[in-house]
Amino acid sequence: MLKKVKLNKAIGLAIGHDMTKVVPGKFKGPAFRRGHIIREEDLPELRLMGKEHIYIHRRGRGIGARRGSRPADSQSRIQP
Repeated sequence: MLKKVKLNKAIGLAIGHDMTKVVPGKFKGPAFRRGHIIREEDLPELRLMGKEHIYIHRRGRGIGARRGSRPADSQSRIQP
């Protein structure tokens, strides 16, 4: 599950999707990949890409978690 967060509050959180950077005639490729932990030094690059909000993974949902699945730590465990 993804959650929209203001860029300045996203430091330390994992990006929920790949972000492509396009520089016409020069470069087109990944600027940030899903799961990248946002650092303060990433903010200027994200702003240059036009980002003021980003989508992050909600707490307790791992990267690649499917709808209806539970986080690994909440799954039933066999009692001895």
